[in-house]
Amino acid sequence: MMTSASEPELPRRTATPGEGWIQTSLERRKSKCVCGEDFEALAKEHGVDTTRNRKSILSRATYLQGLARLQAEARGHKLVEPRFSVYGRKRDEWARFAAWARRWKVDEMPGVLVAVQLPRVYPIWRRMGAVASFGDMLRNFWQPLFDAAASRDADDAVYWILDKVRVLDTVDDESIEDAADLSGLPAADDWTSDKNPPYAYYLYYMHENLARLNAVFRQNT
Repeated sequence: MMTSASEPELPRRTATPGEGWIQTSLERRKSKCVCGEDFEALAKEHGVDTTRNRKSILSRATYLQGLARLQAEARGHKLVEPRFSVYGRKRDEWARFAAWARRWKVDEMPGVLVAVQLPRVYPIWRRMGAVASFGDMLRNFWQPLFDAAASRDADDAVYWILDKVRVLDTVDDESIEDAADLSGLPAADDWTSDKNPPYAYYLYYMHENLARLNAVFRQNT
């Protein structure tokens, strides 16, 4: 059994992803739901007036209340996939999201398929000093999941939400193209510049860690 000391996969050398690896991620989306303190951080980075723009940003509570009402009116005959962002800025983001989802009983909403996405915002956290490397961002996103999968504590909110999540994805502006060749790129802990890694680089680590996470679940079943 793996312990909480297990860490996300951060290979020192970039391997060649296996055939079909890109299928673990859905199509990139332009639309995002930005909430809470992450909105404050992103707004500050981009010089956005939060006073004027806060009203245009849905809070998670308001969003889910509206979603629940729509689903109730549809009587469960429609499937929806709300997408929630875990940004990799802090290690407690999964716990906060899971506690919120539990409070609003996401699992009891008919037809709701929960999707969690990791936006490609590494450069913002690096310039703010929230992380020292891309590896730090990956650990903030994945380590709570490995800890929860290893402990299998039914009272743990993160372990609870893992059973409800149907999609793990990474997203960015799909109109932006970047290099797909990973050869010669540094490992995640060595990526310390504030330049954003290529989309394929994000996907490689999403695949590696998702495969390891599923292996932990199979091992502990």
